[in-house]
Amino acid sequence: MYALVDRTGNFDLASLRAFNDFYLRYRLLKAKGVVDVVSVGGYVKEYQIDVDPYKLRAYGITFGEVIDAVKSANLRRGGRFLEVS
Repeated sequence: MYALVDRTGNFDLASLRAFNDFYLRYRLLKAKGVVDVVSVGGYVKEYQIDVDPYKLRAYGITFGEVIDAVKSANLRRGGRFLEVS
């Protein structure tokens, strides 16, 4: 177990959680014997994409291509879940 604590007051809970989720977690998972890193607390950073079907059509892009592009970007940047609704 570990805790990220900012004793300087320079970082808020959202910043600490983002650092843990997008950087530290993946470094820890590479360590021998570490199976998972579960985050608790802080504020989860989330990105939402609002797709305009009329603009997609105007640019000749399918919704599937948008999904594939987001999935591809998530693989490179640490995102793991994509909710389509």
